[in-house]
Amino acid sequence: MSFLFPVHEKLELASGEKVPNRYIIEFKEGLTEDARWNALPGLEMDKRDRYKFFQTAEYEGLRLHACVGTLQHHGELRTILDSPTVKRVYEDAIIKTQEIKIQKDAPWGISRLSSADKLVGSNAMRSSFNYVHEIAQTDSNDEPADEVVVYIVDTGIDPNHEDILSSSLGYFVPKYADGTNVISRRHASSSNLESGLEPQHLKADTHGHGTHVAGIIGGKRFGVAKGCKMVSVAVMNPSGTCPISDLIGGLMDILYSRLVLWLSSPKGAKFGQSEPTFNNVVVNLSLGSPRSGIVDKVVNILVEAGIHVVAAACNQSNDARYYSPAGMKSVITVGASTFTDSRAWFSNIGSMVDIYAPGVFIHSSTYNPNHRNDTEMKSGTSQACAHVSGLVAYLLRKKGLMSPKEMKQLIIDLSLKDRLSDIPLGSNNRLANFSRLLPVDA
Repeated sequence: MSFLFPVHEKLELASGEKVPNRYIIEFKEGLTEDARWNALPGLEMDKRDRYKFFQTAEYEGLRLHACVGTLQHHGELRTILDSPTVKRVYEDAIIKTQEIKIQKDAPWGISRLSSADKLVGSNAMRSSFNYVHEIAQTDSNDEPADEVVVYIVDTGIDPNHEDILSSSLGYFVPKYADGTNVISRRHASSSNLESGLEPQHLKADTHGHGTHVAGIIGGKRFGVAKGCKMVSVAVMNPSGTCPISDLIGGLMDILYSRLVLWLSSPKGAKFGQSEPTFNNVVVNLSLGSPRSGIVDKVVNILVEAGIHVVAAACNQSNDARYYSPAGMKSVITVGASTFTDSRAWFSNIGSMVDIYAPGVFIHSSTYNPNHRNDTEMKSGTSQACAHVSGLVAYLLRKKGLMSPKEMKQLIIDLSLKDRLSDIPLGSNNRLANFSRLLPVDA
C-alpha cells in the first residue's frame, strides 16, 4: 500500500497501478548537488542506497534534475513536499507494453504501408502480400553520431534471432548515477551479474515483445526499414512492465549518450562553432500509462533536442489524451488498424492520435531460446507504433534528416485520408502509407 496523503500542490498522484511508497522527486533549477541531497530525508549513510538520481543531460536549457526513492513513512513525504528546493513530486507507477497476444500470423502489416489500395486476399492470417519499397540509402559511411538509429525502449531484443541483423543491433544499458544499471538494480543478487556477463546477455529479451517490435521496425523479413541501426534500451522486466522511474532513466540516458557521442565526433570537436542535432535519432515507445506529468516532461526534452519520438496510442478504446506519452502533441501517436482497413476495436481514439497503422494479426520475430528463427502473431498499438517508427527511419534515410515537427507533417501528408471505418467523430482518419513516394510503375 501507499501513504494516504491529502492533495498537495507539489504532488502528482498516479492514476494507474502504483509502485508502493516510491516517488520521483524533481528539484528546482540552480541547486548544488549538496542542496539536493540535503532535501532528502533519512540518515546520511543510507541516502546513497535509498535514492537514485537520473542522468542529467542538458539541451538548450532543457534538463531534468530528479531522483527516485522509496520513502519509509508519511513524515518523509511531508518533509520532501515542504522543502523549498523541491519543484514537484510524482507517485511512481507501472508502465506497460501495449499488445494483445494472438497465436497465428500473417505478414500483411508492412505491405499495407506501401499499398495505395486496400489489400485483397482471403484474410490477414492466411494471405501473403508484396512489400514494395525502395532500397534506402545506407549510412554505413556516416560517423556513428550521424547515422540513423532507432532506440527501442522495451523488454530487450533477442541478439540471437536470425531476423535481426547482428551488424545493425546495438545494446544500451541505462545507467544510474551510482553506476548500476536497470537490471542490476532490479536483480542485485543475480548470479548472472556476479559472473560478469556482457550487457547483451544481461539485456536479452525473455518476454518477446521487444524482439517482435524490433522485427517490425528493422528486421530482415518483417521490417519496414530493413537493416536499420537499432539499439535496445531494455527497461522492462520479463512480464512486460516497469516503473515509470525506470522508463525515465532509460530516456534520459538516451539523450545523455547522444550528447557524449556527438561530443566525441568531428562536429563535437568544434563545439561552440556547431550545435548538436539529433534529427537522426528515433525513439520507439510501444508502451503507455495513464497520463503522467513527469513522463510528458522527459519525452518533451527529447523532442526539443530534435529526437523523433513515436508512441503507441494504447489499447483501452478510450481517448488517447488520458495516457502518456500518447497524449502529447510533440510525439507521433499511433493507433491500430486492421487488415480490412478499420480501426482495431481496442485502439485508443481522439484528436491526439495522429495516424493509424497495422496493429492486428501482425507477424514478426519473437523470443524462443530453442529456435533462433521463431515468429509469432501479436496485436496491439505496440505493433502499430513499430510500423511508424520503421517508417520514420525509412524516410530519414530516403528523404534526409528533418525536425520532429517536419517528420510528423510528412507522415500526415503521405497518409491515406478517410480510408478507415469505425473512426469516431473528432478523431483523425489517417492511415500510414508511403506509396506516393514509390515509382509509378512499382
